[in-house]
Formats: sequence, structure tokens, C-alpha cells
Amino acid sequence: MDKIRVNYYDGKSSKGYSAELSLLDDIWVIEYLNKDSISEVVKWEIGKVESYQSSDKLIRFKYGEFPQQIIECDAATYEALSKHYPQIKIIDRNFVWILKKGPKMIVGLTLCFIGIMICIYFFVLPPVAELIAGQIPMEYEEKLGQSVYEANMEGLEKNDSLTLLINQFAKEIHFNTNYPIHITVVNVDQLNAYAIPGGEIVVYRKILQEMENEEELAALLAHEVSHVHYRHSLKSISRSLSGYIFLSFLFGDISGLTSVIVENSHSMINLNYSRSLEEEADKKGLEILEANHISQYGFVNLFERMKKEQKDEEYLKYLSSHPQLNERIVYSKGIAQQQKNLIENPALNKTWADIKRLSHSND
Repeated sequence: MDKIRVNYYDGKSSKGYSAELSLLDDIWVIEYLNKDSISEVVKWEIGKVESYQSSDKLIRFKYGEFPQQIIECDAATYEALSKHYPQIKIIDRNFVWILKKGPKMIVGLTLCFIGIMICIYFFVLPPVAELIAGQIPMEYEEKLGQSVYEANMEGLEKNDSLTLLINQFAKEIHFNTNYPIHITVVNVDQLNAYAIPGGEIVVYRKILQEMENEEELAALLAHEVSHVHYRHSLKSISRSLSGYIFLSFLFGDISGLTSVIVENSHSMINLNYSRSLEEEADKKGLEILEANHISQYGFVNLFERMKKEQKDEEYLKYLSSHPQLNERIVYSKGIAQQQKNLIENPALNKTWADIKRLSHSND
């Protein structure tokens, strides 16, 4: 069994690892030390390995579904590999032949390429990035969301008591989603609440202090859970960072998607959703309250309270990411007026009373 040294990328991050590649008849065995210096062993089936030449001196092999794993080696190493595995052919990405066509051809192709790239950057990349975000496996999205959550929580003071209570409150509501929902309350004197990909929701303490009843809190959570359910946060940030994401894909670094989003994780705090995404979240949020027999006037009251306090700088900050407020009030009120079969939930009421009391305490 032959062994060679290669650079290995696990597809979960942009970090490369020095690895030992063992060559067997039907599989490659990759051994390396992960970021925690723990030995890892990965096996690739030969029939599923993709290869291409990214430069005269560098050969890359890709494996698996998104996010793909990558092995890098030099041309000499590839020659040795090709003797063992003649079925693995290089897709040559060099464009040396263009140089033989003369300067006019080079200039013309360069200008065409620049023009195409500009059009792609402004008109194609944003919707494509959003589409890609919608196809990411849920398991990968949850891991990505956890990284974003940890980055956002740095420097914030978590309120453990309110966090426990608000999660108890949420357990009384069936949100009709496959995502594991977890809510964190932080001691920040601002009106804000936002969803993170994968199921994490962050609620600022002040917004709890301003609410008057459990229907408003249920409406807020239903709205944020709807953003999670429809992947609105992931789609929106992917759209806004589409240029960076495109460069990651252009250079074959699919795992760069994680790095780009995590590095810009703080943009989740005041993420601006499109009008259509907000309408979609409102609609599903109202459906959640209907299914749980909770008054849909929770949405109406929440929106009207925000509108009433528009002179407050903090409310204006929160409203900046929640446009068309008047239209949303009219829409939610029209739905709420038709609601029937409301059912009192004593457990929800009690937990809300505890949340309201504790949100104003000094604990």
C-alpha cells in the first residue's frame, strides 16, 4: 500500500490539513489531525472522485456532495496517482491556448469576460446565492447557525432565568417546523429580536419589558420561527454577501461559505428582509397562532405598539428592518377579526406572568 502526503480540506471550514493518503484498489484512505489535534480517518470511493488541474503545478481532487471535501497535490504526485488509477482524468482548467491567438483576441476576451462578470455580480449572483442557500442540507445549516450564534453571543450577557422561562413558554406552542427551536434572552437595553439559521432565536430583554400580554410574545416568536422555517435569515445574508460567496465557489472553496457568513454574523442583528419574506413570515406566524388557538390580535397589538412608540429611537431602529408597518397592521387585523375557537392556556398565561415580572426585576 503506497502512501503520499497531500493537503486535505474537510468541507466544513476553509482550513487545510496536512494529511497522509493511502492508496488502495477501490478506496483512498486519508489520515490527518483535526483542529483539536485528534486523529481523523476519511475514506473516498475511487469511482466518486473528481479531479481537475487548477494550475500547472497544482491538482485538486473533490469528493462527495455539498460541501465537498478537497485534496490538493502537485503535478508530480498526480503522475504517480494516474499510474495507479488511470480512470481518474484531469479536467484541464488552464487557458494557455488563448495566448496563441494574439493580443486582440486576449483584449477582446478580457473585455467580454469583465462585462459578463459585472452582469453576473449585480443581476445573477444575488438570486443564485439565495437559491443555493435554500438547498443547503438542514444538518449543515444547523451547524452553520451554531457558529453564527456563538459569534453573536460574544460580549453579550445572557439572562439565564428569562431564557429558561421563554423556552418553557415556547414549548406550549406548536410551531409546525422541523427545526429545533432554542431562544436566548440577553440583557440588552434595545428593542430587538432576530432569527439565526438552524433554529436559534435571540430576544433582547427590553422588548419583553414593553409587551403587555402573552399574545404579543407568542406573535413575536411565531414570526421569528417563521423566518427560521423558511430560511429567511440564511437566504437574506447569502443574497447580501453573494459576491464573497461567488469568489469562494470560483476558487473551489465551497467551505468558504461558512467562513464568509460567520465572519459577517453580526449583520444578523439588523438584517433587512425583503417585503415578500416579511409577508411570508407574517402569514405563517398568524397561522401558527390560529392552530394554537391563541389570539391573532397579538400581531395587531405588537405592530400597533411599535407604531405608537415610533418617536423612540430604539423603536425606530427595530422598525428599520420591519417596513410596511401600516400594511401589516391592516392585514393582521383583517385575519384576526375572523378568528374563532380561542382557548385559554393556563400554563402559557402563568409563564408569561413570570416572564413579565422577571423582565422588570434587577436579577
